Amino acid sequence: MKESNHNHLVSLLIQNGYLKTSTLQEAFRVVDRADFISDEEKMRAYEDTPLLIEKQIVGEQPSIVAFMLELLVPRPGEKILEIGTRSGWTTALIAQSIKGSEQNNGLVMSIEKNKTFYSLAEKKCTIYGYEKGNEQSIIMLIEGDEMKGYRKEAPYDAIIVNGAVKKIPEVWKQQLKIGGRIVVPIGESIYLIEKKGQDEYKEHVYYGFHCTPLKEG
Repeated sequence: MKESNHNHLVSLLIQNGYLKTSTLQEAFRVVDRADFISDEEKMRAYEDTPLLIEKQIVGEQPSIVAFMLELLVPRPGEKILEIGTRSGWTTALIAQSIKGSEQNNGLVMSIEKNKTFYSLAEKKCTIYGYEKGNEQSIIMLIEGDEMKGYRKEAPYDAIIVNGAVKKIPEVWKQQLKIGGRIVVPIGESIYLIEKKGQDEYKEHVYYGFHCTPLKEG
């Protein structure tokens, strides 16, 4: 039944036009949302609705996650920064999407300042290949201030933000490669920002999305 419901959610996201690329469709099939949901919410894991993470902040609904990842276009071998790990579900989806060769498997750096979420993601992501302290792991989890990004591994091919902000910190843009892209909810819209030059950016705006705010400060 679990597998059937999981496949039904993926099929629903495809039918409704949120999941379009084969790489992301496969990632959603492999990474089960139920593995990242608290026991109290597991019965609702396959609903296209936001759910509480450890009785705290609301995690984004699957259709919004799928829409943002389609804009992000995670590719095999890329290095991607995730701002706000939350449950680790999106982290695992990105990791599945950037798997490449053994020599270049890609890397998702995910930063989270909430200690509860960070500990939860550490446990949950082990199901999908995360190994704490293993430099060869495709997933690296960092406990820290999301608003500062993570300069140590910059520049990144892409940056995704799991939560709405009022404006984009300049430091995120600085940590992006030329030719890279940021996907971020701002207010009630989702922005795709492409870095065309050192200080040159092109914005695409998609209206009508309600995302949980990323707590700043």
